[in-house]
Amino acid sequence: MRKNPGLFRWPAALALLLGVLVAPAPGGLTWFDPAVEGRAPETFLALRDAYDAFMGPLDAVITFNELSSRDPVLDQYAALGVRFRNTAVGRYARYSRVQPEGGAIVEHVTGYDGTYMPHGDRLLVKFDNHLADTPLTILFDEPVSRVGAFVGMGVQGPVHSLTLSAYDTTGARLGTFSLPAWLWESDPTHQNYESFFAVRSDHANIARLEIRNDATADFANGLLLDNVAYARSVPEPGAIWLVAASGLAVATLHRWQRRPRPGRP
Repeated sequence: MRKNPGLFRWPAALALLLGVLVAPAPGGLTWFDPAVEGRAPETFLALRDAYDAFMGPLDAVITFNELSSRDPVLDQYAALGVRFRNTAVGRYARYSRVQPEGGAIVEHVTGYDGTYMPHGDRLLVKFDNHLADTPLTILFDEPVSRVGAFVGMGVQGPVHSLTLSAYDTTGARLGTFSLPAWLWESDPTHQNYESFFAVRSDHANIARLEIRNDATADFANGLLLDNVAYARSVPEPGAIWLVAASGLAVATLHRWQRRPRPGRP
């Protein structure tokens, strides 16, 4: 990752634009905020690039590709120190499994045509994820400093956002963030609202991450989850600025190249 000296010629502009990439919060947390002036980034790939820059070096990525649709996802990744809870509850629990993109359950997902992931790649699906007592939960045996993933939800109803909450080993809540999701193509047929979430801490203290759909409409309250990425190391302060600046450069470049497209929110 190379530093772009030109970015640092406008400190006020840098500070302003960094605000669209990160959302500082109490407790040493910084949330990845993909909205630019309340709008989605120009393209899905611009969003992915900004997410990758925010996350930085990773310890592991859980892809779910080696799992079948036979069993709910719970302790299959215990060897990595990662466990999942509340993955199969509610009326459609029998469908809350790992499912292939392009199938009857997941249908079409933006970027799963080889530009982000291959067609047919497997994602974790969890229905009825709006229930307050049973949000999809990721547990870390050893706390992490960074965690993020691809997320999606159905098109039904007027609400398409997620509430994310991070907790430490004592169960104390470190912070909460509201994440918007968007449609990325002009034709919404068989499409989902999609985004990336990520949170970074100034030390490895994230032991639990909860994801809850804000939508209550059937199927919009279903969650897609893929490529759960995490790291326990904490980047040096200079490296954090470099990661943020790199994400800024990606977002700014795509804004300069913005072209209006029909059907975008």
